[in-house]
Amino acid sequence: MNLIIYRENNEKIFYFIANYIKNGNSYIGSNGRIDGVKPDIWEFMLTLDTPTPIYEENTLVGYIENVSDIQEAPKFKDIHVGSEEDVDKVIKKEISKIYQLEDEIKLIRRKDSEFDKYNSFVENLVNEGKIFKEEHFKGSV
Repeated sequence: MNLIIYRENNEKIFYFIANYIKNGNSYIGSNGRIDGVKPDIWEFMLTLDTPTPIYEENTLVGYIENVSDIQEAPKFKDIHVGSEEDVDKVIKKEISKIYQLEDEIKLIRRKDSEFDKYNSFVENLVNEGKIFKEEHFKGSV
């Protein structure tokens, strides 16, 4: 997933971090890093898009696109996702919010009405994930 950093009420992309990882107030990506980012000064957008850089004399001076030209990454269960694998992680996280692993194992062994409730919850969540994946990641490799 990529990160766009910009100022509120400003269309200009100030920073673009590809495949970012956040570490404190630092953002590290495959195209560089930015340290000491103060969240109260900046706005952040997660995206799958990559803006086109503008170079002058081998120095990055900006991007062709504005913030409004960039599409925000899709959200599944209110969490940004960048791949089918991310959707699977969200599904697992949602299940674990309600059912701990030990509880799941007990329910699977018992196969009573509580198991039916658990099974229905998981099936619905997995089906939601499948539909979401088809809508957002169909054909992506």
